[in-house]
Amino acid sequence: AAVKDPEPRVREAVLLSIAASAPPGGADVARWALANDGWSFVKVQAIGVLAKTPPSGDVDAALAGALGDTSARVRGATLVALGRRRASAMHGAVRARLDDPNEDPEVRAAAARVLGAMCDGSSADRLTELARGLAVAGTPEDEQQVAVAALEGLAAMHPADLGDRLAPLMAETVPPTARAAAHRALAAHGTCR
Repeated sequence: AAVKDPEPRVREAVLLSIAASAPPGGADVARWALANDGWSFVKVQAIGVLAKTPPSGDVDAALAGALGDTSARVRGATLVALGRRRASAMHGAVRARLDDPNEDPEVRAAAARVLGAMCDGSSADRLTELARGLAVAGTPEDEQQVAVAALEGLAAMHPADLGDRLAPLMAETVPPTARAAAHRALAAHGTCR
């Protein structure tokens, strides 16, 4: 009942408590809050609860629905939760956030990282294309943010041909920070098998 309290900070506190204690029915309460609460900070707490729940199609579907929320903060938290859950069936919805040119750059960057965390090999070419944007002089700051995240996604995925994918970032004409990031990506131990 407290999750329906008229005070949003009370609702947020309820969800924080649920996240800490994982009571039976906690996921149902969080799904309800995610679908019905009007405050983004309450929804973010609900997403935090759902991120920790066992595998469930209902939870993944609730999170996928939140990818259309009006709040970039909610969409970003949702992407992180899907990545944490390794909800690979949702890779298409995650990829849609990455490829939406009207999406907030931080959300697009989160999507790039999550695709790597999900080990979505079908996104390796797209992540490579975006990461190579770091080699282009004058790339806008927002696109650089997405490019760095794509590089991080590739590092997590660590495909067998990562060296070939990142070779254009190793050229002497590439800014030193981009070259260093590419070297770190190559040295990283991927999380995918």
